[in-house]
Amino acid sequence: MAAMTAVFLVSAGVLAVAIWVRGLRGIRLRRVAVLAAVLSASMTVATGDWSWQLWLGAAGCALAAASTCLRRRRPTRWTAVVLTASTSLSVGLVLLAVAALVALPVLRLLPPSGPAAVGTLVVELVDASRAEEATPDPDDRRFVVAQVWYPAAPGAGGRAWYLGRDQEEAETVAAALARVFAVPSFLLDEAARARTAVSPEANPLASVERFPVVLFSPGLTGVRGQNTGWAMDLASHGYVVVAVDHPYDAAAVVRRDGTVARTRVIATGDDVEDNRMADRLASLRAADLRFVLDELHQLTGLGDHGEQRSAGSDGLMRLQGRLDLQRVAVAGHSIGGAAALLAAGEDSRIKAVVDLDGLPRRIASLERRPPVLALVAGRGTGSAPGDERYDAALDEVLTAAAPPSVRVEVPGAAHLSFTDAPAFLPPLPALVGDGGRTSGSRAAAVATRAFLDAVLATEGARPSAPLQDRLERIGVVTVHGSQ
Repeated sequence: MAAMTAVFLVSAGVLAVAIWVRGLRGIRLRRVAVLAAVLSASMTVATGDWSWQLWLGAAGCALAAASTCLRRRRPTRWTAVVLTASTSLSVGLVLLAVAALVALPVLRLLPPSGPAAVGTLVVELVDASRAEEATPDPDDRRFVVAQVWYPAAPGAGGRAWYLGRDQEEAETVAAALARVFAVPSFLLDEAARARTAVSPEANPLASVERFPVVLFSPGLTGVRGQNTGWAMDLASHGYVVVAVDHPYDAAAVVRRDGTVARTRVIATGDDVEDNRMADRLASLRAADLRFVLDELHQLTGLGDHGEQRSAGSDGLMRLQGRLDLQRVAVAGHSIGGAAALLAAGEDSRIKAVVDLDGLPRRIASLERRPPVLALVAGRGTGSAPGDERYDAALDEVLTAAAPPSVRVEVPGAAHLSFTDAPAFLPPLPALVGDGGRTSGSRAAAVATRAFLDAVLATEGARPSAPLQDRLERIGVVTVHGSQ
């Protein structure tokens, strides 16, 4: 809760009960409360932090102020009854505002901690070489929508929408996510209205060095923006992050022409069948990630001369000459982490993997084993057999991976802690973890930067602090291989 929001609600609560303080002390207390409420409300509006929850507090404050006028009149036998009812209602409205802010907070993402401003752009890419398996039309080609966050030139204006290119797309995606997770749509109203501290279509930062690239795959039915806080932080430190919407898997993918590809992922309840489906989706996502990397190579002229760039990739031209495709990592959350491991296992262009609490899949098919950072939720999977299966699969991957490969277990973190979800969902520990609303996202960002700074560093630019020392500030570290 922002400081001025807290001041406003405390002032409203004090005003509601100050009516019962008699004499000069009561008058002074009410005046201070009114002044503090007006000033804090004005500053909250001016900074753009005013939200619908605060209207409840404003109603309580207004009722308390009106009751003050009644307090000045000659008391009657009904005065105490009316004032008691008024005070109770005023305090109730203020407490309701506090509860609403806690349960349904204003979305505030992890702020970028690096020195660079951040820009973003969205592109739609069509892979003419692959048919779309999710539709019956044999002419449908596989497509993805990708969002790019990158270091931007200072002074760019505008604030990009959180869940889409514009408000309409943001509302469509938020409604689809609510349906997927079977929650009331109002729980994602803040996410649908939210904007981010990045500039759309900004010019990239002028720099002698090119920027390393991190590809990202979200969780099952997740969307490209689910780790925006993490992506913005990386971009502010000189990385380019390319997050991919996987159509017919993501809750909703909105195309340039406005058509919507909705998820077709349905759990069957049969563990064998559901695992087979997850394996298939992880492989499909890995192919999507490799296709996006192909597009980036075409952009820089490093691709095969016979390949053609996707017609939708024109927006990427803004980054032409700015990408260092000799330093590429791939990351993912949940099943996206499994897809990241598979993509790296098949593609020598990928130098490192970041797995955010994802169960590795099709381990035997991994031909390459680049260094891996695995962030693990300390609260576990929710079942002892699930924890054992996850630990065994992750240990197998990390043991065979090139050094430095590291497992970091973050105490108190839940599966969604490493995403933006805690910033706008109710604070249920089993859902979003025990920490603050951005603590898991911050842990993921700090750990990812520490790992990639070490693995992707150019000669002579490696960090002075050992990787293990940097990661031990985040959680329990298990190192596989020497550093």
